[in-house]
Amino acid sequence: MSVSAAPPERLQWFYEEMARTREDAMKYVGQVFTQDIVYKDPFRQTAGMADFEKLFTSLFKKWPKVWFTEFSLTGSNDAFTLT
Repeated sequence: MSVSAAPPERLQWFYEEMARTREDAMKYVGQVFTQDIVYKDPFRQTAGMADFEKLFTSLFKKWPKVWFTEFSLTGSNDAFTLT
């Protein structure tokens, strides 16, 4: 993954990498997100890098597979939603 890639592409790459390499993908988290990340899904919300990392570390321990599919991008490189 190139750090110079547009933010939506970096984000999609990161989620695909998590599905492929699980915990190993977390070493790239600082190249994809800023320290003030806010993560929200239908079940929880976290604020800050430490809580985001803790959430995904616990998901990897709890679930044998974690994956994201069928990405849809709305917006631009400056403001977007990747679902």
